[in-house]
Amino acid sequence: MATLISERTLWLIVHGIVLGSAFLLAFSAGLLGLVSYGWDTTWLHKDLHRFLHRLRHGIWITALLSWVIVLTGSGILGPWYYAAPPPGADLTDYPRAYLLSSPELRAWHTFGMEWKVNISWLTPVLTTSVAFIAFAYGRHLTHDRILRRVTIGLFTLAFLLTGIAAMLGVLVAKTAPLK
Repeated sequence: MATLISERTLWLIVHGIVLGSAFLLAFSAGLLGLVSYGWDTTWLHKDLHRFLHRLRHGIWITALLSWVIVLTGSGILGPWYYAAPPPGADLTDYPRAYLLSSPELRAWHTFGMEWKVNISWLTPVLTTSVAFIAFAYGRHLTHDRILRRVTIGLFTLAFLLTGIAAMLGVLVAKTAPLK
């Protein structure tokens, strides 16, 4: 009996679609919470404790999701991508070897995949930093403009790096899919 989805495809779906979508939703909520600190905060003072509680938890969830995404990519999908083919094997079953075997495709690995892997690790570090700032200095975000802007900048940088890594991952996977 043939399976509808292979184990590798299932992990690609979990990694990219399920966890990636959850990260996008959590990031959007966290960014909205951080940006809303800069608006008129008269409404916020009576509910500040509850608002901070939700913001802190939301950003920690974003950080946790970014760690899970990177760890599933590096720990589960990575070994399949980097697997060395046995002599005489069909290289299309070994994405890294397939990309490196052709001068026209080599840049997809040497630039695309390697850059993607390296920048991917910055996202959880940045989101964890933002979560720490929100936890340790949450109340200061309402009146310290520089702290709020730096925090929003770090969070946005994490999002942009995630977008670049995701785009490179999709393009590499399109060129040399994990089967």
